[in-house]
Amino acid sequence: MEYLLVGLLFIAHLALIKGIGKIQKILGVKSTFKRLTISAPISISLSIILIYLTDISFSTAGFLIGDPLSGIFYILILGVPITLLLSLSFLKIPEEEVENIITIGDENPKLQLFYTWVLVGPVEEFLYRGFLQANLSTIMSGQIFTISYSTIIASLIFTSIHLVNVAAKEESISQFIKQFPVRFIVAMILGYTFQVTGSIIYPIIIHNIFDGSNFSVLFYRKKKSKQQSHSIHQ
Repeated sequence: MEYLLVGLLFIAHLALIKGIGKIQKILGVKSTFKRLTISAPISISLSIILIYLTDISFSTAGFLIGDPLSGIFYILILGVPITLLLSLSFLKIPEEEVENIITIGDENPKLQLFYTWVLVGPVEEFLYRGFLQANLSTIMSGQIFTISYSTIIASLIFTSIHLVNVAAKEESISQFIKQFPVRFIVAMILGYTFQVTGSIIYPIIIHNIFDGSNFSVLFYRKKKSKQQSHSIHQ
């Protein structure tokens, strides 16, 4: 019954935010990142409400400082290195793939940078770690090595949910498959950091660094590609 409640609340959250996005489209908000930015405080507030509706306490959901030494350690040892590696790999993405990434299109770059460097962490971590993983940790036990089952399952759900990008035509199925291992590794880092530190703060910081850095590299590639194309046609 507890699994069912958590699952239903999780699906309700996703459905409501998706519905808000569709309403914004109807009202003429065409920019993807403008819709995401408008929805961000609603999503965070809804995650907090869902945490309240379940049996877990806010401290279990990570609303505390936790273990700052462990938090800083995982940010520096796991978060920063994998961000650097992936940012470097994005520099080698073929031009045609860069051109096909809709989320770095002609929308307001400042808004995109603000969302990926500031808002994406709280939006996703409050839901996937604060609500989902914390709830799973109270209703299931066991671990593989030092990684709890709740961390693994929440990471799999987080990674699989990106299929909505395929449905929304923001990425192809081949891009989703290629990025699945990387997204799962990142999700495991976020989940394990939450598991070890007991705080939502450190996964949020890692998430913002990861998405912000990678988006910035892709945006640079997109801008450079446009400049080269413009020079060729002059």
